[in-house]
Amino acid sequence: HYGVISVQCFTPKNTGTLAMSNLCDEWSKFLELFDADHLEVYKVNAPQQMQDDDFYGKLIRAEFRVN
Repeated sequence: HYGVISVQCFTPKNTGTLAMSNLCDEWSKFLELFDADHLEVYKVNAPQQMQDDDFYGKLIRAEFRVN
């Protein structure tokens, strides 16, 4: 069985975008190193920036399979 984990992070522009960007980097690292019985995260995409006039947002996507 295959699946996708999507983590979406948003913050209003000019109110802590650096901290939110660092949080997304930490999520990426966590998902890349995640290890559990019968669950394999085999691909983590770099955080992708989202377009919005009022918010700064990033999406972290991790593909996994369950054995």
